Order: sequence, then structure tokens, then C-alpha cells
Amino acid sequence: MGRSPANLDGSMAGGEQGDLEGGLEGGKVGLAAKQAQRQARIAIAHDYLTQRGGAERVVLSIARTFPGATVHTSFHEPSDTYPEFADLDVQSAPIDKIVALRRRHRLALPLLASTFSRIRVDADVVVCNTSGWAHGVQTSGAKLVMCHAPARWLYQRRTYTAESGRVTRAALAVMHRPLRRWDQAAARSADLYLSNSTRAQALVRDAYGIDTEILHPPHSIDPDGPQVPVAEL
Repeated sequence: MGRSPANLDGSMAGGEQGDLEGGLEGGKVGLAAKQAQRQARIAIAHDYLTQRGGAERVVLSIARTFPGATVHTSFHEPSDTYPEFADLDVQSAPIDKIVALRRRHRLALPLLASTFSRIRVDADVVVCNTSGWAHGVQTSGAKLVMCHAPARWLYQRRTYTAESGRVTRAALAVMHRPLRRWDQAAARSADLYLSNSTRAQALVRDAYGIDTEILHPPHSIDPDGPQVPVAEL
């Protein structure tokens, strides 16, 4: 769909699957990434940096692939996300100044569509790492989207709000139609859409009617996660 991102020479859209870290550093995608790094101004967009999760690890992997890339996001709470972001140029939206929303980003859900629509990224290529918001940024260049899943509050609303209060469920019901229109338009604005798994690929196809290539995120182990003894080791 659309034109290929500037200076990515079409290789990233080529048919084979790969993992993000290995894919961006080796093979066809790696060649494209190296060419882009030499020739283009690369930026990164991400939903919010308020937690330590897999999507945030992907942002760090992209940043390692494109040193010097600015990271654009809505909220950045340094104490709640990976410390490596302190070494990057992170630019958060004005809404980040509202501490209560930064610490509980779900409360800002009614405001995030307009927040990302107002973020304009001046770059040849912006890589949007997203599960719902970052693909809505405006850019002077090409837009590449790495989608981990379409917005759960729109396409899996009952599951997403199962443990939410009555007010939250009512608010999402009222906002559902305009937010869905915004989300569909944001998805169509991408020059290239990628999914991180076959599951995400199916969800993107159902939500947007877009057939994506798969680029797996890097594999990693959380050293602070639960540990279980392995017999005979």
C-alpha cells in the first residue's frame, strides 16, 4: 500500500519474515536499514514510555539500529521505564506536563488521538512502534509502522474494559465511533505496515484490511522476572 519509505529501497517490504534486532542488522532488512541510516534522517514514535515492557524494548532496539534518532511520545516517566532511555533524545508531548495523566496514562485515553495528531515529526522516515496511538503522528517524510496489535480499546473493547469501572466503560462507548474513525485514518496514512507476529498480522488484517509483512521483535529474558530452578542444572 502507498509508496515505499524513502531510502528503504523496498527491501523491508520483501516477503521473508525476520526478527527485529537480527532483521534490522542483517539480510535484506539490514541492508535497507544501513542505507537509511547513511542517507536519511530517521525518527521514532512510540505510544508512551511509562512502563517496562516488550514494546519499550523494541524502541531501544530501533534506537540502537539508528543512533541519534529522536524518540517522540506522549508521556515519558523515567522512573517507570528502562533507564536506557535517559541516553536517548526523548521528546514528549505537552500533555506530559500533567503528572496525574503521566502516571496513569489510561486516564488520558480521550486525549491521545488529538495529542498524536498534533505531533509533527520532521524526518525522512519515522518508525512508529505502536499498539494504538503512535501511527497517528504527522510527518514530512515517510511513515513505517511496527504494530504489536491494533488498539484493544477499539477492537477488543469488552476484554479491555472487563475490569474497568462503569464510567470508563461508558466513556469508551461514547468515544468508540470517532476514535475508530481516527484510528482507521491513521493506519491508512502509513507507507508501510509491519506486524510483530502472525497473531498481530491477523488482527491488523481484520481491523484495517491491510496485509502486512512480519518482523519479529528481538528475543530477550527479563532478569528481574520470576525464576524457577531447573533440575540437574
